[in-house]
Amino acid sequence: MITLFNRREVLLTYSLQAQSDARNALQAAGIDYIVRTKNTMNHHGAARAHTGSFAQRMDAAYEYKIYVHKADYAKARMAIGAM
Repeated sequence: MITLFNRREVLLTYSLQAQSDARNALQAAGIDYIVRTKNTMNHHGAARAHTGSFAQRMDAAYEYKIYVHKADYAKARMAIGAM
């Protein structure tokens, strides 16, 4: 079980495709993982309502963080590096 205290971030990306590829690689290697997604366009709940999406990079609208158990970190890096 992966918890806040025994996890390590193995990947940070803004690309949905890179996140998907990394998840597939980890799954193929038999490594448990957690994905946390953050909407970078939503600052304090209402920024987009005031400014819209003018001059904002839509390809960086979401931040994806993938965490693995600390004991699996080296194996996870190898799996992701091989993709």
